[in-house]
Amino acid sequence: MQPWGTLEFGEDPEITLVRELKEELDLDVCSFELYWTKTLLIDWVHWLGLYYLVGVANEQYTNMEPEKHEEVARIAQEQLPKMLHVDLIEQAMLRKKKKANLVSEVYTIPKLHTMWDALFGYIDIKMHHLIREKNRSHIKVIPLYDRKKDIGENEKIWKLFKRKRPTADVEENTLSLYCFPGVAYVKHYAALLHSYFMIHQFPLPLISYDIPNKELIIKSLQQTNLKYFPQQDTVILGMVEQLSPLFGDVEEWKWEWDFLWKMGKINGKSVALLWCKFSFWWDIAGHIVSLLAEKGVKKVIYVGKLWGLKDTFLPNQMLATGGESFVDWENISWENPFS
Repeated sequence: MQPWGTLEFGEDPEITLVRELKEELDLDVCSFELYWTKTLLIDWVHWLGLYYLVGVANEQYTNMEPEKHEEVARIAQEQLPKMLHVDLIEQAMLRKKKKANLVSEVYTIPKLHTMWDALFGYIDIKMHHLIREKNRSHIKVIPLYDRKKDIGENEKIWKLFKRKRPTADVEENTLSLYCFPGVAYVKHYAALLHSYFMIHQFPLPLISYDIPNKELIIKSLQQTNLKYFPQQDTVILGMVEQLSPLFGDVEEWKWEWDFLWKMGKINGKSVALLWCKFSFWWDIAGHIVSLLAEKGVKKVIYVGKLWGLKDTFLPNQMLATGGESFVDWENISWENPFS
């Protein structure tokens, strides 16, 4: 089947897109890009066709309207049947392939997002001041931790956790933003940039990013003061400032570099609280855990908050724990201390 639909009265085209894919295929849209428009004349009625590249949060699809559609299936490009405007479908596939490292498709309709109007503040505060300075033709997100570049005026210097944001420099009409290397974090920051321009309806520059390899991520972490972290049985990592009172009147936070830590006891057990000054996501967190394991740490508990650009989760409304994940195309498991 070829999903399509018509607008309901007063409905935005993007809302129609989200609704139709849910109604016909039970797919949850998480990103889209309008890549083509075309006028159509069908049965002497004049139509305007809007064509989108769409990303979905779930890969499993279901034929929700079997009375209308005989079959739902994945089709390789070379096997495309002679469907309506198959030339545009082929163009979309080619466009997607060419734009593997370009960002132009993030779901950015605040009224459909579970963060609602808070989405504006969540994004704005993370924008370097050079982004607002003038319109640029190209913004690059580079996986390089370089505090010698221009530091943003909006860094939260009063915070302990996640206070360091990407730095920047400008060459002609290209703005480069330097993030701590991490696949997920680089993609996330590029998505933040796109969302910023889209929700404010500013001229959209070309936004591109480089993907760091595993060796670069590990090397960058090894160059921090994490290498001085002492051997410890249990480490609580992440947003741990609120847990500090559990330690009572113990020593202050150690170090003033990228990582800070405090040793103490909870229920008679030796525990370290570990705090990081830059943002780390997904694969960066995994490499931090690996480096701690090499130092003899037996158990790591990560404390974070469930909030982000994806529209499918209500922010800060659930507690997520588990003992299984999908990493590098395979399942891994561990002992869940909360099981």
